Amino acid sequence: MAWLGALLILALIFFLFRIFPLQMIVLSGVLVVGGGMLGVYAYVDDRDYARQRAAITMAVAFNPKACSIEFPLLVAVHNSYKKPVGKVSWNFEARKPGYSNNLVNYGRGSDYDTPYSSDKILHKGQTDRLCYAVPVLNSGAQPENLVWSIGKKEHDFLSD
Repeated sequence: MAWLGALLILALIFFLFRIFPLQMIVLSGVLVVGGGMLGVYAYVDDRDYARQRAAITMAVAFNPKACSIEFPLLVAVHNSYKKPVGKVSWNFEARKPGYSNNLVNYGRGSDYDTPYSSDKILHKGQTDRLCYAVPVLNSGAQPENLVWSIGKKEHDFLSD
């Protein structure tokens, strides 16, 4: 059925070009230029967001010596972007070495939720270290034997 709608729209455009050729050429030019400008803006905005995202680096390690037995996950957050970051949110992933399944159990939440966060303001070049408890794990896995990583990460920069 969509092909019928597309055919009707093409017929209307053809009809309008036959009746109002100059106006339709001008309108087509405006639409092409406007679409091109929108595409360039989207590309530049996406590239800038990717650059910002890559500038906030995070690492996690099971390290009860650096933290404590109760909070053995050491998380490091580093800002190498020009703007100060006001908040970073993330989730943990844990896998058995050589396996791909994430063993962290977020319950009713999703692997895409970000239940952990830090609102420590980090200026360019600053690093914050935090300690967290081990989240609930599936299949009775031992946290010290797992490969830990940061899953989804979100950030908010402070306004200039």
